[in-house]
Amino acid sequence: MIVNNVPNPHKYNKQQNSFYLSFIDCGMIHAPKNWMHKKRFLEKYELIYVAQGTLYLKIDHSVITLSKNNLLIVPPYKTIMGIKQSDPNTSFYWVDFATDNAENFEVTLQQINLIQTAKFTIILEELISASQQEATRDFTKDSLLLSLLHEVNKDNKRSSPSHLIVSKISNYIEANITEPLTVESVATALNYNKDYLCKVIKEYYGTSLKNYINNQKLKLAKSLLITSNYSISEISDYLGYDDSNLFTKFFKYHEKMSPADYRKIHLG
Repeated sequence: MIVNNVPNPHKYNKQQNSFYLSFIDCGMIHAPKNWMHKKRFLEKYELIYVAQGTLYLKIDHSVITLSKNNLLIVPPYKTIMGIKQSDPNTSFYWVDFATDNAENFEVTLQQINLIQTAKFTIILEELISASQQEATRDFTKDSLLLSLLHEVNKDNKRSSPSHLIVSKISNYIEANITEPLTVESVATALNYNKDYLCKVIKEYYGTSLKNYINNQKLKLAKSLLITSNYSISEISDYLGYDDSNLFTKFFKYHEKMSPADYRKIHLG
């Protein structure tokens, strides 16, 4: 399957415009007692996801221990072998695939600890089921593989230090949305350089920190307009505006209508 990359309009995209991705095989292994991974030379990419127990592996010269919910994508032309018997009741999934642009899936020998496993496991089970049915088209299996790898990437970003900072920023803004927030005030409160916070938010949300703050205020304003009996002036005060005219100007700039007109349209 040839996959087109979706360009990010907010940063220069150095990746090629499309890449090749092909599902090869997959399965699940319930390791018997005293089981140890056999020595194999990989000629394709292999994804390993541990559902239960622990795997003790050596990949070329790197010793890697994979526990429950740990995932690893091993590049081709590597030798993989067990260095110790797996823990009792160990079970793991494996998926073999080929691609000509591994950068799309951040393939490294650094293991990932999946945070949100439910959707990932559902797609994985669907892929195994599809691979066992002769009538399943290759395109269907390739598409499931692509979805699976995208889930891995999303989860990897959720567990990254940058994601933790984004969560901290989002939580602070949500907790202080009724204050007159600015980029500078958020950076000062969280004790981060404002340029760094702007960069992190731009990478995750594709917009500036200032726009993110405005969008959150706008979201709450629209909710209050259609779910409460607060006056425009009271909503303005609640959102941290000293002057209701400034709030009205802000609202009209983003929604192309006044707060009063927005309320009238949505309440009838």
